[in-house]
Amino acid sequence: MYQRLRPPGRLGFEPPDWTSADREELRTTLANEFGDAVLRDYGWAAPLFEDRAPRFKQTQELAQLDHWRGYYRMASHGTHANPKGISWNI
Repeated sequence: MYQRLRPPGRLGFEPPDWTSADREELRTTLANEFGDAVLRDYGWAAPLFEDRAPRFKQTQELAQLDHWRGYYRMASHGTHANPKGISWNI
């Protein structure tokens, strides 16, 4: 028989006091104030990239931390799904 996997309150948290409509209203407000780029990944950094949402690699380069890219990727194998994550763990 079908059962709900996570009935309200089962994890000990109160359900959120916002609705989907509240969330969409906030997204619209943010887009109006900061531009559509803020709604994409790394959109918070858009003002540093001519109001275009950058890639993670671009934020690393701007912060002059791109020399850590290999270590960052290596540490991510166990977290992000890929074939190396199955056979290799940091």
